Amino acid sequence: MQELKRGQSVLHEAVNRRDMDVVNVITSCASTDINLQTYDGLTALDMAVSRNWGDGQSALVRAGARTTDDVDLEESDDDIDYWSVMTDRRTARASSWQNF
Repeated sequence: MQELKRGQSVLHEAVNRRDMDVVNVITSCASTDINLQTYDGLTALDMAVSRNWGDGQSALVRAGARTTDDVDLEESDDDIDYWSVMTDRRTARASSWQNF
């Protein structure tokens, strides 16, 4: 996928524009790395979550997309319990949102 601005791919830009047609086309291509990260370390799924775009989130998850936290843990060489770490992170995030 060709890089656009700020290290974004065409998929990142489609998420920015909430363009479901483009998201569906890109995620249907077998050669697409849907977990590419921007220069800031964001995946397309991270961007869909931050923009509260539920339809985009669903389409990306169905296609196998991961958040930056998920990608970083999967690429780690550490012998860790992946699911317990992710549960801890998500619980911490939920707790922080409840304080607002």
